[in-house]
Amino acid sequence: MKKVKKNKGQVSVFLGMSLLVIITMMAFVINVGLFVKAKINLQNAVDAAAYAGAAVQARQLTNIGYLNYELRNNFKEWLFKYYVIGQTSNTSHVISSPGSEGKTQEFRPRSIDMEIRANPEQWDKFNLPRVCINFGPKNICNVYGVPGIPRFEASGLPVIQDLTAEFTNTAVREKTRNCADRSQLNFTAALTWTFGSGTGSVGSNLALMANRKGAWPRALELGMRMRNLEAIVNRPPVKGVCRSRGTGCNVGVDELQAQSLDTPLNARPVAAFMSAFRNLGGGDEFVNDGADHLSIKNSLKLTELTPTPYPFNRTSGLSGLLIPDNATVAGEPYTNKHYLDLKIYPMNYVIFFTSFVATGGQSFAGGGGSPAEGTCSSSLTGIPVPFFILGFMKNPEVLTYYAVKAEAKYMGLFYPFKGDGITLKAYAAAKPFGGRIGPALFKIEGDGLKVRTEVKRSLSYVTALNSSSSSGWVAGQPVPYPGGAFNIFLSDADQFVGGLPDDLNDTIVFSTPNLIYDMIGDMSGHAAQGVGLNFVREKQGPNDASDPASFPKVANDSEDSDTEAAEPMGLFDQAQLKKFFGGLTPLTFTPQGLNNALMKTKKPTVYEAINYLIPSANASSLPIEKAPIISGTVDPDTGVTYYSLFAPICHDSGLYIYSCNGGEIGDAIRKFVGDLEAPRDKFLGGLFEVARTMKEIGANENQGSSQDQGSTYDAAADTIYPNIVNIDPTATQPTVPATLDDTRCDDTPNNSLAAKFRHFFHDQQAEACGIINLVKSSIEMILGPMNGASGDQYKQFLLNLEYMPPNPGAEKNIYSAYRPSRRQDGNLSNANTIHPFGRNSNDAQTLRNFYSTKLIAVNKLFTSGIQGDLGHNYPYNDAESTGNNYQNKDDVISGKPAFHNKLDPAELSEFEPFDKAF
Repeated sequence: MKKVKKNKGQVSVFLGMSLLVIITMMAFVINVGLFVKAKINLQNAVDAAAYAGAAVQARQLTNIGYLNYELRNNFKEWLFKYYVIGQTSNTSHVISSPGSEGKTQEFRPRSIDMEIRANPEQWDKFNLPRVCINFGPKNICNVYGVPGIPRFEASGLPVIQDLTAEFTNTAVREKTRNCADRSQLNFTAALTWTFGSGTGSVGSNLALMANRKGAWPRALELGMRMRNLEAIVNRPPVKGVCRSRGTGCNVGVDELQAQSLDTPLNARPVAAFMSAFRNLGGGDEFVNDGADHLSIKNSLKLTELTPTPYPFNRTSGLSGLLIPDNATVAGEPYTNKHYLDLKIYPMNYVIFFTSFVATGGQSFAGGGGSPAEGTCSSSLTGIPVPFFILGFMKNPEVLTYYAVKAEAKYMGLFYPFKGDGITLKAYAAAKPFGGRIGPALFKIEGDGLKVRTEVKRSLSYVTALNSSSSSGWVAGQPVPYPGGAFNIFLSDADQFVGGLPDDLNDTIVFSTPNLIYDMIGDMSGHAAQGVGLNFVREKQGPNDASDPASFPKVANDSEDSDTEAAEPMGLFDQAQLKKFFGGLTPLTFTPQGLNNALMKTKKPTVYEAINYLIPSANASSLPIEKAPIISGTVDPDTGVTYYSLFAPICHDSGLYIYSCNGGEIGDAIRKFVGDLEAPRDKFLGGLFEVARTMKEIGANENQGSSQDQGSTYDAAADTIYPNIVNIDPTATQPTVPATLDDTRCDDTPNNSLAAKFRHFFHDQQAEACGIINLVKSSIEMILGPMNGASGDQYKQFLLNLEYMPPNPGAEKNIYSAYRPSRRQDGNLSNANTIHPFGRNSNDAQTLRNFYSTKLIAVNKLFTSGIQGDLGHNYPYNDAESTGNNYQNKDDVISGKPAFHNKLDPAELSEFEPFDKAF
């Protein structure tokens, strides 16, 4: 009988099989755990990358905001010279009475009662600011129509008669010379403050700040620097960034750093990648190869997701003006904007100076009817300031955000498949949040600028000018004057006050510059609905208290009342102007006193704090955060901090849109001035109308007279606009005589006001008739400092900016980036703006002076847009009530992103449908 074997060892078999299962399960659990951990680490890393990239954008937008504030400071300085220094000689202009809010400032010089009785037209009909400077003991800026010297009838005593004649002749010569000298001084001051190089002086007794660069070329320089900052933000997305170039990687991070040289051109992709790389562990270096979950950083690849590009027209349009036609960014043609579009505000202004013209033959009112000689007849003469760069607006149609994808290979401890591992992918997005770079001052229609009538946002920056007279121009009225076939002044809210609209020559108009300086008094009226334009109109009486006010109320743009006065706007408000004076008085009218007053005026105001980002250059003691500023020295006597701001003008290697070694700067200036042709010719049309009217007056004077009275008018007309013959009363456009193109300076046409302005605003013929045109002078002013001792710094930084700290205790009002309300485009009747997440409106208020950064939902940036969990509100709109209809309110309500540069769906094709993947 055969013996059966024992069943010993079966447990070992089962145990071995069980251990295999357990070990497999443990390996699976560990692998899955490490896989999940790796995925979590990768997601955390890509979140950090998105945050770092958007933080770079936030710093860049903050820099842009600071530069836009400097553009406002440039405008403030120009108007300080125009409204304060230029008017100081008119003592009736200086304000000292309290409680002047809502009262209209009187800029007109006083009229002499006896002169008005003798000549009813001897008074100033337009309440306009004008440059009139007086250095002598006799102030002729105070009165309108300075009386002449009477020439009495002969007494019959030969010796006395001869002495009287000799004395009178000498006095008349001095008086006449004085009239001409005062006119030249006024003209030179106004021209220097606007277009000067900052190297000259005005007047023999006082420099009058002629050592400071003129506002127009200064604004042009700041605008060109702004375009460089914008191009840096719009550095095209980079695909496939790795620690070093390799399989599947387009570029190594070290290569990006080397390519950008000393510029921040590649700061965004470099910061994003390095932030992700470090957040995967192991610092800046690779980790050892192996199954460690940290090893995914060895294969980390970062891809910047591409927003739908926003096309623009280089060299023209509000988005492309000042961008060279051959501009490149990171080696690629700069034809699209992915992250930021800045709309420029080129405004058309006219400023006035007082012209004193020596006349004779008039009756002297106080001399018993004796004829007067050497009379200084005053009038207002305009200087055109076309395409003055007032600032920039951030186009809300182009959202600034940063979206990124990270990829890495993962193998794990027991990787059962062939290949180099599982590809992990993660996505994240972030966005800069904070104050806008500046308010939407004007409504943008195409490439033209119009006033915003839904709120008085624009009305304190432009002043309309109109005449109620049907007789046309008469002596003493402004040149050009408001009225006639060629009225160049703003008179209707639907006219273009700036920009580059189609058929610009027919539609564009000029206005007088104005400014809201601070929140003074009851500002509620400034947010009123249904307000038309802020008018200065021709007054009907010289010194009559019942005279209609300068600012007639225009209700709903339809009812026009000349008897019911509306509130004055901007610096026409006495309270605004008084504060704008900066404490300047006749006793402090010295070079140092003028500078101190200007510094006080340039202090940040509450109005600026709620509309702009203000550099807090020396605010380290304030209990708030502040963005870093390249600080400089502090003047111990004035407290002014001189700091520098990164705002490059060019780069030696051509990494910016302007090259220091090329001709891009000169070409951009020539193109910019060349675009001035339309508003320039519009202004020349206004001069044409005055000269034509002069000739008509002369023709009427000759009728029935044996004397050729009209020849005087003809000569005067030729000094304004020459060679007007065969006048066609029905003509709607002037024909520019060929003599205006002539460069000879030996005849009247080439010395006319029209010829000189035409040459000054011309992009050809750098110098003629003793005038250096604006192109040549601007190129010299912008390129000249590059050859100085601080040339290298000048190329990269805006040097020696002036900062005055706010008054003690005002920090809480000054240092706030943006407080939504109706004055800041809030869209509710109670002047509150609801927070995007639907809680208390006060939550929307901030206390920061710079952009911050937050992570955002990627699906809100996708082109198909879905309703998210944020209450059906799209929370990332940069602006909603700008008067430009950029935002589609239906899309905002439904949760769809109402902006142009959405994410490209092709880069997210692995998620179908995308809304179910997140």
